[in-house]
Amino acid sequence: LVMYDKVDQLMKKLIDAPRVHEWQNYLKFDAVKVIDRSKAEEMISHGAEVLPTQWIEVDKNEAVRASGKAMEPKVKSRLVARGNLSALFNRSDSPTADREVVFMAISFATSRKLKTRSGDLGHGYFHGEKLSRPVLLRPPKGGLPDDSIKLDDMLLALVPIYGTRDAGRGLWRRIR
Repeated sequence: LVMYDKVDQLMKKLIDAPRVHEWQNYLKFDAVKVIDRSKAEEMISHGAEVLPTQWIEVDKNEAVRASGKAMEPKVKSRLVARGNLSALFNRSDSPTADREVVFMAISFATSRKLKTRSGDLGHGYFHGEKLSRPVLLRPPKGGLPDDSIKLDDMLLALVPIYGTRDAGRGLWRRIR
């Protein structure tokens, strides 16, 4: 039992900082607004959808360690909505391409000596179109790394959140 307690403490230490970083991004990009229980209940009575959230943790160095190289864990945390539980239908398609299609486009551009441009958009979904429907998010089990948020508070999503069905399309429409 003592050994498990030490493992739990080590895991907590590894995920605390990435969770704080992720929550700071939610605040920085105005992705959500914290609302109290009474305001949430009022919104629910007017048809707002409620989705639970969960933390997803990934060790970015796992593949390197799997190849036999010793390396410290590098944990990334993502707070995602459980969009698979959404009862509302909304378009979830977004233009994407397989790796092979991208390579074909690059090959074609190279053969024709065309100039290409590319870029990376950090926290892409937070840059998507503002939501046109109210979506309330329940904080994940274990809560959020913010002491000012009460246990019965909810999050009003202002933009598509990771995990919602319309997240990819909202980003595509905004960029287009």
